[in-house]
This record gives sequence, C-alpha cells and structure tokens, in this order.
Amino acid sequence: MAAHYHRRIFALTAILLTLTACPSKAPLRSPSPGVTPIKGGTLRVLLDDDVDSLDPSRASRPSAWFFVRALYRGLLAFPDVPAPDGGNPVPDLASAMPSVSPDGLTYRFHLRGGIKFGAPASRPIRASDVRASIQRVISSGLGIAPFLSSITSITAPDDASLVISLSRVTPDSRA
Repeated sequence: MAAHYHRRIFALTAILLTLTACPSKAPLRSPSPGVTPIKGGTLRVLLDDDVDSLDPSRASRPSAWFFVRALYRGLLAFPDVPAPDGGNPVPDLASAMPSVSPDGLTYRFHLRGGIKFGAPASRPIRASDVRASIQRVISSGLGIAPFLSSITSITAPDDASLVISLSRVTPDSRA
C-alpha cells in the first residue's frame, strides 16, 4: 500500500514540481559547513542538450528542467540527496504532503506560511497564485500540459489551501 501511495505522490509531484512560477528565495538545504555563500558571480553549466525554454509552462527538455527547478518553487520537491531518499518528494511550498481522498481523485495541499514572491512583488504567495500557475500550464497546451489532462478542477478555498480534483486515477497514481 505504501509503495502505491509513493507512486501516486511521485506522479503528482512530477507534474506539480515547477508549476508554481515562484522564484526561489531560500534553498531547500543549507550550504555545507564551513562554506560561505557568495552573492553574484557567474554559474557555468555544461549541458549535452539545448534548453528549450526557461518558462515552466513551456519547458519540456531535461536540460530546461535543470534550470526551472533551480529558479522556481513547487508544491513538492525532490531533495538533493542520493537515492533512495532522493526519489521521495518532500514539501516545498506545501506545509506537508497532500492529503489524498480514498478514491485517489482529490489532493488537498496546505501552503507553508512566510513564503513570498521575489521583488518587485514581495508579497505572500497565496493558493490562488498556485492555482493560476497550474491553469496557465494547462491552457498553454505546451510542455507538460498533456500530463495534466486528468485535472478537472483546481480550487483555492482560502489563501493557504489548494484542492486538485482528477477525472481518473492514472496508472502511476493508483493507490
């Protein structure tokens, strides 16, 4: 049963990881002991593929997702640790893993408090922002939009809650 739950969470996480176009202000982990972070500078990355887009709604290549993951926050994220723990999603914008209805068709997320958009907005991130980001991906029809075809509704009952309803349980999300 636990393995099925993890597959369901993995499938939803893969879809929602970077759908929330919220610039990252805090790393998921602390710098290594004795290492002082340096502001500014140049990051050079060697890739074996072209980056098709840095827009989370359009990115489809692994090389693009490398950057999208570094630039944007998601409801869930994969920690930067080796397997097997690195293969298990952890809450990022969400305060905890989602509660899932017994039929596997409804996911309820609660957002962590204190997370804000970067400048110039610098305002708290609300569930309606996450909803708009996911809907933007779906309406674009690009990138990962085809993987979201089972989403029937996304509601934000309040500023800190998000409910995602599915039309069907996909093979990867079966409980």
